[in-house]
Amino acid sequence: MPAYHAHAAQRPLQPALPKGSLVVITGATGFIGSHTASALLAHPNNYRIRCPVRSEEKAAGLTSYVEKHFGKGRLETPLVKDMAAPGAYEGIIDDDVKGVIHLATDVSFGETWEVIENSKAGIENLLHTISKHPSVTRLVLTSSSVALGQPSSVPRSKFDPAHPAKVWDHDTWDDEMPTFARQQADKQAKGEETDKTPGKLPMAMYATSKILSERAAWEWLEDTKRSNNLTFTTVHPNATLGEPILPKGAASIPGEWLWSLYKGETATYDSASPQHFCNVRDIAKAHVAAIARDDVGNERILGFTGPFGWSDCTRVLIRDFPDKKGIIAAPKEGDEDTIDATLVKNARFKELCGGSLIGFEESVRETIQGQIKSGAKQDTKA
Repeated sequence: MPAYHAHAAQRPLQPALPKGSLVVITGATGFIGSHTASALLAHPNNYRIRCPVRSEEKAAGLTSYVEKHFGKGRLETPLVKDMAAPGAYEGIIDDDVKGVIHLATDVSFGETWEVIENSKAGIENLLHTISKHPSVTRLVLTSSSVALGQPSSVPRSKFDPAHPAKVWDHDTWDDEMPTFARQQADKQAKGEETDKTPGKLPMAMYATSKILSERAAWEWLEDTKRSNNLTFTTVHPNATLGEPILPKGAASIPGEWLWSLYKGETATYDSASPQHFCNVRDIAKAHVAAIARDDVGNERILGFTGPFGWSDCTRVLIRDFPDKKGIIAAPKEGDEDTIDATLVKNARFKELCGGSLIGFEESVRETIQGQIKSGAKQDTKA
């Protein structure tokens, strides 16, 4: 086991946060972040949240949703324009704060090492501020499936769940992507040509940002005395489906890919590998469990529900949206109908969600219907 994760399971767990505790949530106006904020406010412990935002417009949308569903007085939205800037969390995290959920990250999918630097700076700034406030006893970091590795696409006809292409568990890390990203960044610095495979370089930089940010957090816990009174948990969502809940709220990137298939565009087949899906409501539950349950912490929670292929999506869409017949992209057939052949040990995730996870077909429907309902997308026949 890598050093940055070696002793986590041996540390004593801090008690779950008591009723009425104040929790800082970064990235709360995003797709997963808004669901996490909502789920935390819905918890019977009557938590309060402080959500730094980059603009007044984002603050207004979040405030409108929270006050409509949970009333006034439980949300603060301080303005922080650059969360990677030194001292960004000073005044955001103070001695009143008991827990932190860090979802904010660089999702620009840029092609330079700056993506990694921005993401690491954000988590390092956060940890530096937390180190000054022992009142914070629970920290949750939203990592990603890409911290474990990349999916293994195989034709559905050759898929055998009893013989997976690879097996992932909470000790799995992707060491290949950071090496590749560093090599490409070095080539850029020298003016040399980089890898031209479509989408590979942006994904490498994004994946490396998640991997190195998570490692930085585990390493910080190993090196600081705060590890004795701070319970740390990471959550690793894969392709997250579901309904946006904020006004005109965007879906996840997989939700955007699904929408393109719904509109008859086929680029998703070529640009996005089959993966494991999860529903955003289940991912939110995992985040809340890491704040509110005594028995959760010092671990990596793998947010994977089950494997799927993009043709699975179009089959559900064609069946459930019959008025779009002839518009929705046709499913692939034969060897072009692919699925992710990775086996993920997700029993802990399932247990944290009450023993069952939201299914694939329901998640696909929610993703399309939710984007229309939120006003993020306009549904037309064309």
